[in-house]
Amino acid sequence: MRYSTSIHLVAWCERTCHLLLVHVRRTRHEVIGIDDVMRYWRDDVRALQDIPRWDGIEVELWVYTGSGCWHIFTVYPGGIAEEGQYVD
Repeated sequence: MRYSTSIHLVAWCERTCHLLLVHVRRTRHEVIGIDDVMRYWRDDVRALQDIPRWDGIEVELWVYTGSGCWHIFTVYPGGIAEEGQYVD
């Protein structure tokens, strides 16, 4: 996938009217937490924070690491929170 700071995946749930916007990154480095995300993808996070949103919109950053693990982060206009890790 070509590098960009835009959304890579859009998911919609008709039942709840919930919209999920996902930005995906891949790295060979281990991602320990939010500090690593901000070190490697600060510009991406800032661009995601600037996305206009209303009730029912969630913006996430998914990071795939060399160890085969997905790290999921929710990006808010004023910050970022780690949601969990999922092994491939």
